[in-house]
Amino acid sequence: MMDRDNFLASGLLEQYALGLTSPEETQLVEHFVETDPEIRKKLTALQQTVEQYASRYAMPPPRRLKKRILSEIEEEEDPSRRKRLVSTTPAKRAPIGLVGTIIAGVLLIGFLLWREQQLEANNRELSGKLRYSQSLYDNLQKEETLADRIFNYIENGNTDVVHLRGSKVAKDAHAVVYWNPDEKKAHIKLVKMPAVPSGKQFQIWAEVNGKMVHAGLLDEAHQELQVVKYIKDATSLNITMEPLGGSENPSVILLIANGKI
Repeated sequence: MMDRDNFLASGLLEQYALGLTSPEETQLVEHFVETDPEIRKKLTALQQTVEQYASRYAMPPPRRLKKRILSEIEEEEDPSRRKRLVSTTPAKRAPIGLVGTIIAGVLLIGFLLWREQQLEANNRELSGKLRYSQSLYDNLQKEETLADRIFNYIENGNTDVVHLRGSKVAKDAHAVVYWNPDEKKAHIKLVKMPAVPSGKQFQIWAEVNGKMVHAGLLDEAHQELQVVKYIKDATSLNITMEPLGGSENPSVILLIANGKI
């Protein structure tokens, strides 16, 4: 008897679902169906698929077919016509209907398998797009929440707006600092700054009792608000150009912008 793997590869299960197996093949299929739960499950799925496909794409027979069938019945009932039909009918005809049914069954199975693969691919694509859309939505929600917090912070009546104007080194430089003594928070926006040479970056300092105190390193490419240190008793804020990573003391000769608090 054929083993399980060869049976599954033979296509007999699909032919059985379409009613195309011989008596011997039918007996073989039913043996595997009765003894193997997985094969029984595959057969059930195939039968359901065939039924669904048939009901979806079924077409009513043409009206002229009914007349043709009735006419042939009448001819069969007429002895004289039956004799003539018998004499003109070939002794043996090729089973064209069976061949056509087998071909149609094979095409149907191939189409169903292809369609199933297409649906699985579409489902994977839709799932990926759904995850991507959900990710975008979550990011927008976070950005909106952050924007609301920033707006409330800026519009807070206790937030001072400090404009840092350009020095002789960079006359067009401009930055805005939002300084809030109550919340002890500070943010800066670089409105317009000169290009930074390779190996250099901006550093902001707070002047406290005549001494410059480091308040943060700035990213010149960042267009949004950047957090800087809030330093109590600061009287002015100053931006200098320093080596990458910052300096312990400001390079006063490279003062880019400053402003009083």
